[in-house]
Amino acid sequence: MKSQSFSEDPQAELPDCFRNEAHVEKLVKGLKNLKKGLLSAAVQRLRRLRLFLSRRN
Repeated sequence: MKSQSFSEDPQAELPDCFRNEAHVEKLVKGLKNLKKGLLSAAVQRLRRLRLFLSRRN
């Protein structure tokens, strides 16, 4: 992986899609819901693993 640094921001202005407050709010809510869903799935897997391991002992 190669990166490059700049003395000034090459894209100093926000893209148009991030200037629309409603659009940004929708994106953030979507990310929060995704995070909740991923955490919930991970917790369920850990519970199943714990149950599996407890039955082996």
